[in-house]
Amino acid sequence: MLSAVRQQLVSVSVEKGGSDTLLNLQWSHCPGVTPGNVSESCIANNGDVLSSRVFFGARGAAAGLDATTTYGYDPLGRIKSAEETSGMRQLYVYDVYGNRALKAGIDYYIPGNAATPQVSADDPLLVEGQFPNNRWSGVT
Repeated sequence: MLSAVRQQLVSVSVEKGGSDTLLNLQWSHCPGVTPGNVSESCIANNGDVLSSRVFFGARGAAAGLDATTTYGYDPLGRIKSAEETSGMRQLYVYDVYGNRALKAGIDYYIPGNAATPQVSADDPLLVEGQFPNNRWSGVT
């Protein structure tokens, strides 16, 4: 479904026989609005997804997965954090060239490896060191 005002995607459902919901994905672009609300409208809506919800099976935690994730962004509109209702979270750190790394020391969705480098603090210089062959940094 699309929101009535800005025509942004706010929900997608997969149903069996038109009545049994197998999977439901919902998004919100406005602060404080429940994901999936088709009438969402706010001045602060710049297109960033502020929260998402995924559930499958009947609604409720006992029937399967029912999780909401809240997202935070930095002043440049880059994702800064993602936190799920289960307590899992990711914090992101950027260098001056826009490279992104995970901040270490918290519970992650994705383990750190060469494809998802980790740094110990919110310090752009630590992130830059994770990308030594970045053509924008002048180091090759």
